[in-house]
Amino acid sequence: RRVLFRLEAGRCAEVLSLYSGLPGGATLDGVSQYRWGFCLAEQRQPGAEERYTKAAEVLGREAAGARAPLLVHFYRVNALLNLERKDEAKDAALTAIAAWKAGQLTVPADDAVSWFRFGKLTSDSGDAKGALDPFRRAIAIAASQPGALRQAYLERIGNYAREQGDTELSAAALAELEKVAPSSPKTLLQRAQLLIEARRWDEAKALLDPAGRGP
Repeated sequence: RRVLFRLEAGRCAEVLSLYSGLPGGATLDGVSQYRWGFCLAEQRQPGAEERYTKAAEVLGREAAGARAPLLVHFYRVNALLNLERKDEAKDAALTAIAAWKAGQLTVPADDAVSWFRFGKLTSDSGDAKGALDPFRRAIAIAASQPGALRQAYLERIGNYAREQGDTELSAAALAELEKVAPSSPKTLLQRAQLLIEARRWDEAKALLDPAGRGP
């Protein structure tokens, strides 16, 4: 729990400190291996690839079990993608979607993060349009539960929706993003992109002009 709290707060240096304090021979599950690799990569420290490889191996075994949770499938695909094993990642995502269709994988109805993860799995499986519905569900839940989705997830949904031509979802994601990180440069850029796509040139220019004064 301490690792997850610090990871979600973007405090990877502290996460690595916690992992380094583990006793020798400690056995970690696949998700923990992935998080370790992620923080090594974020901190530009060696060993990330080794951790991702171990994570993919352990998560592969865990995903093969009956009713493996969504988290296992999600991080398995991410580990494979980070290792640039794209074909394996797509197959792993397809396996997760098949498990869901067979009733062997559940997505909690009121958990925005779970619907985001399921949407990403759907996208990673090659179903670009099919990912929009779970992303919509994630945003709908987040709208009634402030803080349910962190900034990085909202940015990803907004960008993805815009790429797929779903202006309504992109705008809804931006509305939630503005609650979480109103002054973030990425929030500013997403707002400007929506204005540009709506051909509201003057408003977009007025929004972006101040940003040109600094780095």
